[in-house]
Amino acid sequence: MTKTVQELVHEQVAAKITAGEALQQAVELAQAAADNLAEAEAKASTARRAALRTGWTESELKTLGLASKTRPRRRSSGPTSVPAADLLEGGE
Repeated sequence: MTKTVQELVHEQVAAKITAGEALQQAVELAQAAADNLAEAEAKASTARRAALRTGWTESELKTLGLASKTRPRRRSSGPTSVPAADLLEGGE
């Protein structure tokens, strides 16, 4: 038995609807996971700050896997100065 074009189109539409529903569910699960991760990171940050206030050191927390997520900022030494003689040599 051969299928009509209309039957084939209905099957394709049904398959796309099913795929779309699965995709929507995956997006919802990913959002829930992202929300849970953000909450856990916030709680870990709070616990880390509390540990620092009670006397734990950065080194001790790092050993326990509780290192800060942010890197310490490097202090800029400002713009480097170039001797005038070097500027003249490069410009000639």
